[in-house]
Amino acid sequence: MGNPPEQAAARLGVYQADSEWRRRLGWIAPVSWGRVQFGASKTGAVDIPRLNAGHVDDLPRAHPDVHWAQLRTVGKGRCSPLAGLQAQLA
Repeated sequence: MGNPPEQAAARLGVYQADSEWRRRLGWIAPVSWGRVQFGASKTGAVDIPRLNAGHVDDLPRAHPDVHWAQLRTVGKGRCSPLAGLQAQLA
């Protein structure tokens, strides 16, 4: 099983870090959760969200106010423009 937030980021052409902002903004929610085992011990298991690909694909149309082209150019380690949206909603 892959990493759904990473796959969603790849579909949108943005950094995976933006997946947390999309969740905080209430734009996307997991349809279910899956447990992924790392290594042989149960302590290495983590729960990951499973996202609906159609919901991911609909995000740019559902949020035309976001400058998606600009979002795709944000460099690693830079603050996401989505963080500013979260501040406006607070």
